[in-house]
Amino acid sequence: MLRKGFSSGTAVTAAAVGALRVLVQGGGVGSFPVAVFLPCGIYFPVSVTPAHLDLSLGLAVAEVKKDGGDDPDVTHGAIFSVELKLFPRRTNSAGVYLKAGSGVGVVTRDGLPVRIGEPAVNPVPRQMLRDNIESFFLGLDAARLGMLADLSGKNGEVFENGVFIPFSRLSFLPFSLSVTVSVPGGEVLARRTLNPRLGIEGGLSILGTTGLVIPYSHEAYRETIEASLKFARTNGLDVTVLSTGGKSEKFARKHLPELPDAAFVQIADFYQFSLKKAEELGFSGVIHSVFFGKLMKMAMGFGYTHAHFSSLDFDEFLRKFGRRLAEPLACQIASANTARQVLDILKENGRKDIIEWIAHRALEHSRAFAPKIKSLGLILFDYDGSVLLRRVE
Repeated sequence: MLRKGFSSGTAVTAAAVGALRVLVQGGGVGSFPVAVFLPCGIYFPVSVTPAHLDLSLGLAVAEVKKDGGDDPDVTHGAIFSVELKLFPRRTNSAGVYLKAGSGVGVVTRDGLPVRIGEPAVNPVPRQMLRDNIESFFLGLDAARLGMLADLSGKNGEVFENGVFIPFSRLSFLPFSLSVTVSVPGGEVLARRTLNPRLGIEGGLSILGTTGLVIPYSHEAYRETIEASLKFARTNGLDVTVLSTGGKSEKFARKHLPELPDAAFVQIADFYQFSLKKAEELGFSGVIHSVFFGKLMKMAMGFGYTHAHFSSLDFDEFLRKFGRRLAEPLACQIASANTARQVLDILKENGRKDIIEWIAHRALEHSRAFAPKIKSLGLILFDYDGSVLLRRVE
């Protein structure tokens, strides 16, 4: 069993509630657990470490070390820090003023679930943050709420460059609070995510739909693909390039320099899902960027191309395509161990026609998966990055 972790939204929520607890207790505490109520309906314990307290300003800082479990999460081990300040209510409703600190991104382009200029904190983490803070306040007696109201009067901060999240159950409170989220080194970590491509500048996004990180989650990857395709369409793109990974995308970019960053979407093994989603969003053109192994699986009609679910059976391959092969060549392919070896055999025997036929079959399956897409293309790369063929149907 792979170990689950918790999302960046859970980390921020735990740090914010932890900072409130430090304010209420007046400091003097070491690390302690915070039970965060998650969108998936459970409480999850997260260790919080106090980092700073200034009662004269109604301010506390708490930190959480992100634990992504056994998922290859770029934020695993990163520190999520929340600076929390209390101040008198300035609107009809009390609530949370949310701000991006160092290492947390700000949205600069349309097409995301967060408006331009706001911190890159997705809607579910925002709701989780508000709900858990409200629950904390509901657990306090009148004396402690009064003490927090007194602390809020010591802060004259004017809140700028953030977003206001009104309370749903405690709008009548006489004070609000600001939550500034920071991630040391977050700007560097963000380079390993889709944020630069999606127009999120300055650092990481705060994400999570369930509050937990499920290792190698199919749901999470599908959400990423869908978000990338939606972003491309919102920004006026009509054609998308679906690559199977970073290497095939890198090669495709060299041959399609006219397309902007947002046009390129890494789909891993989600061949059928990505096509259907592109069709649903109204793309008129899709270009596949692939190596030969994935092409063979596409040609055989596998909607999901991971090796665990769609291992290449060369005997099955020959049953589909063998009538085009002479007996010696068929025997060579039958004894091959990898798709790369099959490709080498075809190249050595000058059988580009077979490679083209396989590409044609792959695009036929693409057409069957997404019949409303007008133009379907394919770039097949050799393993050194050279183009073996380009095809449009």
